[in-house]
Amino acid sequence: MTEIIKPFPPSPGDGQRGFTLIELSVVLIIIGFIAGGIVAGQALIRGSQVQSVVVDAQTYIRATQMFQQKYNSLPGDMYNATSYWGTASGGCPNGPRTGTQTCNGNGDGIIVNLPGDAGSGNWNDMIEAFLVWQHLADAGFVQGSYTGIPGSGGIWDMEPGSSPASRVPGGWFAVYYLGVPSDSNNFPLSFGHVLVFGAVHPGSVPANGIINPNEALSIDNKQDDGLPASGMIVSQTKDSTYAGNCTTSDSAATAQYAVTVTGNNCSLYFKTGF
Repeated sequence: MTEIIKPFPPSPGDGQRGFTLIELSVVLIIIGFIAGGIVAGQALIRGSQVQSVVVDAQTYIRATQMFQQKYNSLPGDMYNATSYWGTASGGCPNGPRTGTQTCNGNGDGIIVNLPGDAGSGNWNDMIEAFLVWQHLADAGFVQGSYTGIPGSGGIWDMEPGSSPASRVPGGWFAVYYLGVPSDSNNFPLSFGHVLVFGAVHPGSVPANGIINPNEALSIDNKQDDGLPASGMIVSQTKDSTYAGNCTTSDSAATAQYAVTVTGNNCSLYFKTGF
């Protein structure tokens, strides 16, 4: 009788094999390309956001200049705005508004203070700086709808509807009169009215750092003189409590952008000329 020899049953690993070194290398290369593409894409998005600051700044400054030419007043400071667009139904400065209803500024040629409020610490000090955007929108010089008042969180509580947000996440714009500052946060230059771009600082203008020094330098180089304390685009002193270490010095004569600093320490002032 012939004995039938049965084959051993296949082991669990039979017919299976692992990746070869070449295959693993290819996979790692593909992963590297994907990761590199993501990083490159993020850099492109960030670069686009930062460069949009220039476009927005030019848009808002030009809109204000055209408003001034048409109405012989600065938006926000316009003393007879309600005769064009109606009066806030609940009264000024913070009454409810419907459609274009607004409030008047005091017509002194300076966007910020209303009579009787200077130095009071009340948000009425800054009401003209919020009326700017409502007046511009009412006149059709900027898009959007603005309330003309800050949010509920304080005198510089910026939120959608009160002031324009930047495409840089967390960034906002504000217009106000800076004049020739004597505080340690700013270089002692002649500013006049400025359009400031930065993150909101509670109880003050949105001048907290929002972009890094290299990004600030890129904007300044392309649009101005590349220096943080001269020209039409200016940043803050090295020891500023709002945007410290954006620059290398508290001296306007020697200050440069602190390009070795990686944090988002910079805000920018755009001199408006009005």
